[in-house]
Amino acid sequence: DNGINCRIWQIAAKDQETGLTFCTVVNTYKRNHTVPKPVDDRYKMPTEEELYSTDAPDIVDAMHNFRGFLDTCLESSKKKAICLISHNGFRSDKVIFENALIRYDMMNIFNGIHLYFFDTLYYFRKIYPGLSSYSLANLYMYKFNQLIEDAHDATVDVIKLEELLCTETRLKGSIYPLYSIPFTNVSGVG
Repeated sequence: DNGINCRIWQIAAKDQETGLTFCTVVNTYKRNHTVPKPVDDRYKMPTEEELYSTDAPDIVDAMHNFRGFLDTCLESSKKKAICLISHNGFRSDKVIFENALIRYDMMNIFNGIHLYFFDTLYYFRKIYPGLSSYSLANLYMYKFNQLIEDAHDATVDVIKLEELLCTETRLKGSIYPLYSIPFTNVSGVG
């Protein structure tokens, strides 16, 4: 369903240059009467009670906090653009992120930031051809011969993806702005 029915319950990021990190759990129940169950048991979404007991922000407050983090990263590095790097982002993270911006009328929250996205799935497919799976967990096992504990926890995934990328000398690939995707993701075209 292109992430239409998914909800964000966790946001994590790390600025590669400054080392600054961001992580928040999102209380999806504050703006939704019903919250879809995770598509897979591997996604350990907190219960409604856990989200309220931790006083997790709703998605709008979480996105404003994330925007503040990105502003801090830009100020610290003197860069003029941000590139968010995720694994399988063009079919998951990026699409769900954009759907949340539209669903909760937050399309303007990132105005003024040149925000781009890079999907490491395409990158790793090119540099490691022939693997049976390109999941983050499989790539991590391939490179380090170790399992990822708590895979699909946003903070863990950020750390493990960074560790994988630190073994590479140079990232190559296309970046895309908000609300655009590569043609390979368009059914019947790519």
